This record gives sequence, structure tokens and C-alpha cells, in this order.
Amino acid sequence: MLWLLLVALAVKGGSADDDVVTLRTDGAEASIHRQGATVISWKVGSRERLFLSAANKLDQLNGTHIMGGVPVVFPKFADWGPNRPFHGFARISRWDLVKAEDGKAVFELKDSEVTRGYWNHTFRLEYSVTLESKQLRSDLRIFNTSPTKFNFEVLYHTFIRVQDVRNITLTGLQGLEYQDKTRDFKESTETRDVLKIQDFTDSIYEDTPMVHNITNTIDGQTLKLTKSGLPDLVVWNPWSEEIKTFSDLQPNEWTDFVCAEAGHVVSQIELLPGCDYQATQTLSIL
Repeated sequence: MLWLLLVALAVKGGSADDDVVTLRTDGAEASIHRQGATVISWKVGSRERLFLSAANKLDQLNGTHIMGGVPVVFPKFADWGPNRPFHGFARISRWDLVKAEDGKAVFELKDSEVTRGYWNHTFRLEYSVTLESKQLRSDLRIFNTSPTKFNFEVLYHTFIRVQDVRNITLTGLQGLEYQDKTRDFKESTETRDVLKIQDFTDSIYEDTPMVHNITNTIDGQTLKLTKSGLPDLVVWNPWSEEIKTFSDLQPNEWTDFVCAEAGHVVSQIELLPGCDYQATQTLSIL
């Protein structure tokens, strides 16, 4: 492929200390914010494919997370005790930009006094985002640099922009076991051949296929989610009432997105000293 690449380090004027890295190629564009290494925009044919809440204040983050895009969740998926950040600390940490070239940006996060205060292990995360004309690939490698093993969970909290969440379908879940967080984590078996979002949804599906299709996204197009190292899939939309409990979402935004979150969260990953773990997600427009 002929790459027509421009790496633009924006926000403060173009230095390596800036907040956003933008990749452009063959009619596609992706922007990644160093806060959480969060992909905040992915455009194909000038149309935005990811949802980012209008309630975000990207110039006033101050150690908080970005609501929308593709945040990285590590080392814990949900609540893990008092005074610890929900969904872990990776999404509220400022990552280092290692390089941006050939259609790819690479970021790094290492343990610090702050992270060890939450989770007393040494580690290194290497995260790369690769852009193609109709595809966005995210690769995360987790290195255990500790003298002892550690356990963790990992997830891509992907917000997919849709025209109306009530009209989308999601494939690949029929017959699978899931935990319904809206019903006190009740365990059920999915009987629907395709999933439709018709009310408040927060479900954790176990051992899902490598590929899921989400239909009727922007312009009615189908988005394919392909994953590896991520056996589970969380499906979330807060609907019209629950969204009012989120200060970082606007009340009318619930129709504009569905979260299809590829992760390893039903069970924890045990990583031995000197070893690494890789988790990959690819979003493609069909």
C-alpha cells in the first residue's frame, strides 16, 4: 500500500511534548491522546467512527480519564478497592510517545511511584496504533519486569459511534454465557441470534469468537471487530436514565454509541517474571 502519511503533533504547537498524535493515510485519520494513550478519533472518508463525549474537557484532564474513543483498561477492569481508580490506572496515566512513523504511533507506560501506590509491581506497557485506509489496529504488550509474578485484567473500552443505538445489531454471542451487571451479575445464556440494544445494557460475555460484526453504525455501515488475546466481550450502553449518573456524558448522548469492549476480564492473567502478554484489536469498515 502506498502510504500518504502525516504525523501531526498538535494542541500546543508541534513538539514531542504535545498531547495528541494524529495519523493520516488514504482518506483515513486517527488521533491518539497521550492521556491514557486513548484513541480519541478515527475517521474514514471524513466520517467519525468513534464516539467521544462532548462533556470532555481535554485541556483540563488533570489525571482523569477521557470518556469515549478507545481507552486502555489495566490492570483491573472494574472496582478494586477504595482510593483506587475505577478501570485501573492506565487510562488516567500520561503515556510516553516512543515513535510515530509509517502509519503507526507507539506509546509506552512504565511503573512509577504513583502506579506502585495502587498496584505494587514493576511493569512496562507498549501500545501501538496502526492506521490503514479502512482499518484501525491496536496492539498492547504487557511486560512483567518484576522479580515475582503478577495477575491482571486488560480491556479495550471501545466506544463505537452509531446513528441510533436502538437500530444496531451485534453478532457472535448466541449460546454464550454472560453476566448481566444490570441484574446483580446474574449469569445467563444468550439465546438471541443477534444482539439488539433495547434498554440499559451492561453484560460480560465469556469466551467469545475472535470476530464480531456491529451493523448500522455511521452511514449504516457494518464495523468488524477482530480480537486476539482477549477472550471476553463487554457490551454497554447506559440508556436514557442511567446516563444521568455520569457527569462526563451528556444526557442525550446515549443514542450515539455502543461500547463493544474486547477484554480478558472474566478471569485474571498470571504473568511470570520476564514474560509478556499481547492483546490485539482490529476495527474494520466492511
